[in-house]
Amino acid sequence: MTDRRALSDMLIDIADGVLGFQPPAGLRATGLEVKLPVEVEMARTAAGPEFRAELPRFVTRTAFDKPPSRLTVRWAEGTAP
Repeated sequence: MTDRRALSDMLIDIADGVLGFQPPAGLRATGLEVKLPVEVEMARTAAGPEFRAELPRFVTRTAFDKPPSRLTVRWAEGTAP
């Protein structure tokens, strides 16, 4: 089982993966949207409350498990929305 980490750390790892994507020759990506299931919790730290998140720990779910949250991250070239 994996421990949840700071939400900001998870987002940095996702961004690193996206930045490492090399499109085929002749194709230029101007935007990307990633939708992921995540398990989120709020933890108390010395610096204050912190959101922690991780991909779901189990592939199968039972009726007793809370459904994972959904995280949508969008990267786009150009101006902010």
